[in-house]
Amino acid sequence: MVLQRIRYALRGIRLRVRFLFRKDAAEREMDEELRFHLEQEFRQNLRSGMTQAEARRQAHVAFGGVERFKEQVRDSRGVRPFEELGHDLRYGLRQLRRAPLFATVAVVTLAIGIGANTAVFSVVNGGLLRDRPYRNPESLVNIYTRVEGQSPYATSYEEDLEDLRTLDDVFLRVGGFRGVAARLQEDDGTRMVLAEAVTSDLFPLVGVEMALGRGFTPEEELEAAANPVAILGHTLWRRRFGGDPEVLGQEVRLSGIPFTIVGVSPENFDSFTAQSFTTDLFVPWSLARTIQGDWQREPAEGRGWEGTKIVARLRSGVSMEQAQARADGLMQGLKGTHPEAYEDRSFNLHPSRGVALQPDVDAFFMRIGLLLMAIVGLVLLLAATNLASALLARGMDRRREIAVRLALGARRGRLVRQLLTETAIVAALGALAGVLTGRWCLDLLVAIGPPTSLPLEINTRMDGTVLLFTAAAAVGAALVAGMAPALQSTKADVTPALKDGGRNGSPGKLTLRNGMVAFQVAISMILLMCGGLFVRSLQEAQETDPGFRTREAGLIWVDMHVGGVPREEWETTAALLTEGARGLPGVEVVGASNGLPLSEGLWQGRYTLPGVELPPNEDYHWAHYLAVDPFFLDAMGLPVVRGRGISPQDREGTEPVALVSEAAARRFWPDAEPLGREILPEAGERSYRVVGVVKDTKVANLREGPTPLFYFPREQYRGRTENLWLVATGTGAPSEITGALRRMVREVDPEMVVVEAKTMEEHLSTALFLPRLGALLMGFFGLMALALASLGLYGMVSFAASRRTREVGIRMSLGADRGSVIRMVVRDGMGVVVAGGILGWGLAALASRFLASFLVGIGPHDLVTLSTVPLLLFGVAALAALVPARRASRVSPVECLKTE
Repeated sequence: MVLQRIRYALRGIRLRVRFLFRKDAAEREMDEELRFHLEQEFRQNLRSGMTQAEARRQAHVAFGGVERFKEQVRDSRGVRPFEELGHDLRYGLRQLRRAPLFATVAVVTLAIGIGANTAVFSVVNGGLLRDRPYRNPESLVNIYTRVEGQSPYATSYEEDLEDLRTLDDVFLRVGGFRGVAARLQEDDGTRMVLAEAVTSDLFPLVGVEMALGRGFTPEEELEAAANPVAILGHTLWRRRFGGDPEVLGQEVRLSGIPFTIVGVSPENFDSFTAQSFTTDLFVPWSLARTIQGDWQREPAEGRGWEGTKIVARLRSGVSMEQAQARADGLMQGLKGTHPEAYEDRSFNLHPSRGVALQPDVDAFFMRIGLLLMAIVGLVLLLAATNLASALLARGMDRRREIAVRLALGARRGRLVRQLLTETAIVAALGALAGVLTGRWCLDLLVAIGPPTSLPLEINTRMDGTVLLFTAAAAVGAALVAGMAPALQSTKADVTPALKDGGRNGSPGKLTLRNGMVAFQVAISMILLMCGGLFVRSLQEAQETDPGFRTREAGLIWVDMHVGGVPREEWETTAALLTEGARGLPGVEVVGASNGLPLSEGLWQGRYTLPGVELPPNEDYHWAHYLAVDPFFLDAMGLPVVRGRGISPQDREGTEPVALVSEAAARRFWPDAEPLGREILPEAGERSYRVVGVVKDTKVANLREGPTPLFYFPREQYRGRTENLWLVATGTGAPSEITGALRRMVREVDPEMVVVEAKTMEEHLSTALFLPRLGALLMGFFGLMALALASLGLYGMVSFAASRRTREVGIRMSLGADRGSVIRMVVRDGMGVVVAGGILGWGLAALASRFLASFLVGIGPHDLVTLSTVPLLLFGVAALAALVPARRASRVSPVECLKTE
């Protein structure tokens, strides 16, 4: 029965659509049918004795009116709503053609707002919201390791993967992966790429099918070193191989190893690690060590490599709670057999659906995403309100037209729908232009990109979800912009409107428009206040003293492991590169280190400090560290304030020594002399004696307070020495020094991976990325809001002045001067601005509290911003009101009175 009704409904719709497309033919058929029946009635009347004129008149009377009969037939066919919609669309297009300037401004305004929303939503959707193309994702779980006192979503030991596979009563399959950096040899040289080492069952586990070829077999995983195979990422396949379907069986060289290509990942799958990043290659799990090496500390109790990310599929009927209980039982057993490795650990199961990178990291980025969405949402609301204000003015000008139509019997609902259709056309055009604007903004955001040394390719695409969001934004903008003006315009009293044509509306009629302008000012105040805070934050960040030389140095970062240098040759290669840098023309001082303040290559270590009380719930003291050569502090411009620095005699075989920063001395030995104190690294066999105190420097970021930093002689401390940073100063420009360093590395080893090569000023600029990005985005949106609000105020004052032409003429004819007229018009406009500004200032003060964690050097209630932004807004608003006020004051009183 239901299916039959659906078929009838579809048939009716089909007939109505067919009628619309065959309208002319249907009208001719109806006219012919009417003529036939009228002729029959006419002849019958003639036979009854009527004259021809009487017979024809009675035939028409019998039908009750031909046109009314036609309308009844059309109504019976159910096509009137479609016809009215067509009429409304044609009418709306004619109205917009008559006002091309208004139409252009309206479309551009909405395009900017919709485009900004589309671009930001594309990033948020691609990075956080879009589901991965997994089969039955509701039964997939990510298994993390909870380490007491740390993030509950840590990675696991590689042995945990095999242990969890024994829980086959709750898990159908368990797979793992890890991201690895590698060097890919291409025709134009060697470059660093991101690869993922995966277990052979991971692709089948999540249900991802290859676009070409196949996945890995268990035999290939176990014997990967003897027969290396790889799966190409779809992007790399397109970029390097041109999408060649014959790529299977060809070779790629990854970290010096030839890999045979056995598959190509699908286009809609980017990465296991993060759904917004693109992985270039996938390799068997057992080759991860070969490609990247063991960067982790020595395992405890035989437990191996950390950094393992585990995914499992629950068996049918097994709940998350049941699986968690079984994992907890497994952990208890592991604590019994490997107490040192698992003393403070537990398993933490989390649904895979909705995890973009890692749950706690996703929450942080979601805050940023929601902040950006709120900001661009306000911009779109401002644009829609601006359009609504303009439509109200147009509605006042069209009062006589609307009054005439109402007097002739038009329904108010019909007129409202017609006016909304006009607004919908503008919104639709704005949405189409907004997609193009959003694509441009999206490319700009991706080009700005995060400042990282990793070769990340951010994958953002305007898929169906994004286009649906764009359509929803356009519909919302059309309703916000069009509903109130349509209702207000169709409320016109017919008689007064027909008498004066709507020329002299009283100020009370502009209450709604004034409210909209006040609302625009309030939104502008919020966005300008937020933008001002970020600009001030950038200013403070730029003035923050990092503690080291900021302009005169060139830098280069080399990763010897990814570059294929054997571990036993790291120090020899480092010495060769350092001496090569010192021999460059124009270079005077070269310092070497395994890291650099404010860089990704800076690491933390756990230390025992004899005589220093441990922090609560901690077994070690945490501190950042650098392994440096004797010239590093000079190259960085960091003075030793107490004791001595590192000398060339501090080498292997001599007493281990260390330097500490002033912040480390204050934190660990606040009431004692730090010189002569001992530092014992975790699992270290020897302690280091403190021989000097170095001036403080910013360590991890510019927002931090004084942070402890330890300096160890590079030849005595082997922590992460595969990383080599060279800092060089001299007589040449920093950019020339950087270029010379890069060429020197290529001459020493053409396959060496240069992770970064830049000047010290560029390095510091990287640390300023977030403050600069915040100032750029928020400042841009704030200025856009100011421009839109000023445009709205200008239009309101101009319209109000034009409606008060008679009043202005009378005042001036009675002796009022131009200055008094200007003050009167500006005063009325600025009253609206002050009301909106006060509201916006209060809301901005509340909203700014949510920005505290993003600001550098200032608080959310920065006095400079709170005082400067209102002055800027009121100043621009006064100028926007002054222009139409001056124009109104120049009108001749005689001409005004003649016109009225």
